[in-house]
Amino acid sequence: MSRTDGFEVRNITYFPGYEKKRERRFDVVKWDTCEPTLVTTRGGQMKWITEYCYSVANLIWNPEEKEFDLVSIGLRFPESHPSAAAMDMICKFAREKEREYLDDEED
Repeated sequence: MSRTDGFEVRNITYFPGYEKKRERRFDVVKWDTCEPTLVTTRGGQMKWITEYCYSVANLIWNPEEKEFDLVSIGLRFPESHPSAAAMDMICKFAREKEREYLDDEED
């Protein structure tokens, strides 16, 4: 999935040891740049990074309402000041997934 003004909607990343859940939920992340920093990857390898991301919200499918709920993680979402273009990207993603889920129910 592509980024818009530093925001991205993507599948939830689970830490090793945590069970992946089959749920209709997505992570809204904010990307920021940083000075080159050496980090350890999940595979145990060392690599240099110049950007990182953190979760600001979740898109959670609401089966009763047949649409997504946008749930901020604390105040991270409003404090991250998403642009109008980022908000449009999040809404477009949610509407496309909504159509996909509703089509699946009709089959």
